[in-house]
Amino acid sequence: MNPGLHPSKVTAQFEPLIAAFPDWHWEIRNLTIEGDYLALHLRVTGTHRGTFQGVEPTGCRVTTSQFTLYHLVDGKFADVWDLVDTNSVIEQIEQGKAVL
Repeated sequence: MNPGLHPSKVTAQFEPLIAAFPDWHWEIRNLTIEGDYLALHLRVTGTHRGTFQGVEPTGCRVTTSQFTLYHLVDGKFADVWDLVDTNSVIEQIEQGKAVL
């Protein structure tokens, strides 16, 4: 069993995203805790200010959804599963406007 997610790994995971969307913001829409699991539904927004997946900055404001499931062991995050609609983000920045 993974003894816990090291904070440096979590930080490194988000570095490219924050570089491309420096004002990236997570808004919790739903939070559910069941036993050793924590589930989140998030609305995320940000402004495309840096290169993201090969697309140069557009200045476009984007909005998308994210679903995250955490597994906790001994009070620490042991595993995480994350689903972000990156296709929607790419579509929005390529079109230069937010599409929901």
